[in-house]
Amino acid sequence: MITRRILGTIFGAAIFCTLAGGILGWAIGCFWPEYYQIVFGRAAQQAAFDPVAVGVGLGVTQGAVAGLVVGCAAALLVAWVTIRRTPGPRSTPEGDVTTAAATKSPRHRGVAGCLLLSCAAVLVFAVGLAAGLLVGAVMAERAAYARVRGDRIEMIEPVLTRLNLENTRIYEGSGLWVDIAGTVPTTADRDMLHADLVWVLGERQAEDLMESVYVEDRPTEE
Repeated sequence: MITRRILGTIFGAAIFCTLAGGILGWAIGCFWPEYYQIVFGRAAQQAAFDPVAVGVGLGVTQGAVAGLVVGCAAALLVAWVTIRRTPGPRSTPEGDVTTAAATKSPRHRGVAGCLLLSCAAVLVFAVGLAAGLLVGAVMAERAAYARVRGDRIEMIEPVLTRLNLENTRIYEGSGLWVDIAGTVPTTADRDMLHADLVWVLGERQAEDLMESVYVEDRPTEE
């Protein structure tokens, strides 16, 4: 009974988390494909790149690892509770063991102990693996954000150089944040800058970047 409980707990948690991870990855790939495009950078620009397939694959893999961790932790708890509740040997006045459960207790406890140690070893391995994956994912995400910022700066710098806007600077922050700020000589220069940014970055990003660019003869709003 305890063996089936432990194995059922592990497999149940692994299956549930795998399905949940796959569904979550599919949702991200469908409704927020930019996330995987940011994380994978230039690889995401290939025609064969499918954010939905990538999301499902990563979700299933990460969900399986998470399910293994959760399942092993739950199995350890189930095994510990079951062993604690298993009755010990009881003898009659004549010295005979009276219960069948007590007769099977040593073997029962031996199997449970082996499974308990196995679950503990797998849990330690899974926690270490999950920690490594988490650290790697954070570092990869930071590198991906830096790569995207660098790509944007490479597209913005030639525009500022071509228009000879000496009083306009590029500012780089954390995450995906890149901004330009400063002044331009005339309204025509500002319009040309806006048009060039729309050409290289798109309307939405160009509008965000132009918020801190002012014409020199126009007072800056406080």
